[in-house]
Amino acid sequence: MRAIISLYGVIIIAGVPPLAASEIREEYNYPGGVVDILLARKSDILPQVKYGTREPIVIQQLDYWRVLIGVSLDTLPGEYVLYVKEPESELPAYSVQFDVNQKTYPVLELASVKQPRNIHYDSTTDLDFSNTEQPELPLMLPAQGQWANFFGHVVVYPDQDPDSSEVIVQNYVSLTTTELATVTAPQNAIVSRVLVEQEPPGLATVFLDHGRGLYSIISGLADLSVEKGNGVVAGAVIGKLPVSQDTPAELIWQCVINGVYINPLVMTQIE
Repeated sequence: MRAIISLYGVIIIAGVPPLAASEIREEYNYPGGVVDILLARKSDILPQVKYGTREPIVIQQLDYWRVLIGVSLDTLPGEYVLYVKEPESELPAYSVQFDVNQKTYPVLELASVKQPRNIHYDSTTDLDFSNTEQPELPLMLPAQGQWANFFGHVVVYPDQDPDSSEVIVQNYVSLTTTELATVTAPQNAIVSRVLVEQEPPGLATVFLDHGRGLYSIISGLADLSVEKGNGVVAGAVIGKLPVSQDTPAELIWQCVINGVYINPLVMTQIE
């Protein structure tokens, strides 16, 4: 059962420290996961919400504003603060305290040297957060099959020291198959960018802007059905996996919340 933060226990007056939050969704508040908070809704105007320098996703619900905060993989466990300011209100901003729990990801030892397993796009130049519509949840798997969930795993190559500064932390989930498969949009979105890769040649990466800073980035596509600027609905075909009985195709799925890479499979569980 999903718990919520009771804001009546965390609204503060200037000079008075915030009270500890009494209720919060516990399943995913760890590095690579999502903090899920409900704020009492006092108007139909989006509140100004800040987590550090980032603006979380804010979704309007019946009596609440739902705030989704992406927790980066390098976040240390401890107590953090969300700042909220009601627009067009003379009331001071208030804060909500929440905990980020510790999560230890396994070390993934590779048998051979492969391509780097951390894929990062610049949040200000590569990701164009232009869709102001609120995102629909949950996200759906973009293809059917057995997804490999090595998100957050520390990747170690042969003869490499696991404590080396050169270790790579995987920031995506993947599906590897030799079977014909269509790839679909995980939710309603605007296609904000399409990149055609040089290696492997002809394969594409599609950026799907689900709204208010929630992105899906899907790589390894062939036979694209979309182009930049298209609107797509949940389940719409955006491309296919290249089929080869000799070389398995790999589909890569990343999920970004306002510049923070989080486990896409978490977003399939948040409704």
